[in-house]
Amino acid sequence: MTNIAYMDALRRHLTRIRHAVLIVAVMAVALSSSGMALCADISTPDHLQQDAWRVTYVVRPSLETGSVGITAVLMGDVAGGVVWRHADIRTRRSTQSRPEAQDGFGQALRVAAHPQGWMISGGSGGGMRLSYDVTAPGPDPVGAGGVGIGPEAVYAPGKELFLIPDPTLTGSSPATGEGQVRPRDVITEVIFDVPISWRIVVPWEGFGRSYRPEDPAELWAAVLAVGDFRRHNVRVAGMNVTVGIQGRQPALDSTFIEVVRRILLSGQQIFGAPPAGRLTILLPKVAVGGDPSLRLGASLSLAWHSGVEFPDDTDALHQLSR
Repeated sequence: MTNIAYMDALRRHLTRIRHAVLIVAVMAVALSSSGMALCADISTPDHLQQDAWRVTYVVRPSLETGSVGITAVLMGDVAGGVVWRHADIRTRRSTQSRPEAQDGFGQALRVAAHPQGWMISGGSGGGMRLSYDVTAPGPDPVGAGGVGIGPEAVYAPGKELFLIPDPTLTGSSPATGEGQVRPRDVITEVIFDVPISWRIVVPWEGFGRSYRPEDPAELWAAVLAVGDFRRHNVRVAGMNVTVGIQGRQPALDSTFIEVVRRILLSGQQIFGAPPAGRLTILLPKVAVGGDPSLRLGASLSLAWHSGVEFPDDTDALHQLSR
């Protein structure tokens, strides 16, 4: 027998999702604005990239301790020291440990607090290796804006995980031909050292366990989901859409994906081709409370309990679209 009350509630949830995803698709032109001053241009010619910093992050969950270990290897001229920025502690839900740093010869580097992060200096100047741990309040995020690190998954906004080297806060940026100082390029790669059965859902180009954000700003302007997520990739309205769903109701996956498909096609017919080529939509399993939704860059996350929760009022939807 069909549960009429359940089906009616499900229809209401899907209607709210349709409104949300349409607004996000229309406002996708804002994907490139991150509010950060660390922009690396991957299209910069090779002769201008010779002074670039290349940073590789390895993300390694510790299933026993409920934490994530981050190792960041920076290759390039760091003789003047490097400031690694962290997000404002007032906006973070997780705890980051004090980093440890070494140069290419294994010599310990000086780590000092900086108003915007950590100042790392000393050593040979040919590069450095940074390591630190991130601990979450619990295994499941509290709402879509929370952080969860558990035996089955890691869910977090990028600002919770990544320290980012900022060339504009050091004195070693290369000079242009006119003698003016220009910001150094920073090229990033993120490698996930996770169990083979885990799925990786991030809004970046990549393959397997290795992904390349277009610039360092995208490390913070993203929501990361790694673990027991069911990942679906669809091409619709000229966009590569990745849907990551966690929870024990896989029968609803196809319904949700069809909703997303229809919304994006309708938006394309009304507004033309979307300005962005990639979108990630997440339905993480969350603890009760916190934000019902989170939009960061090309990532949209909707909290998931027994059903999807979403703001009912127009003002909340307008804030999400902005």
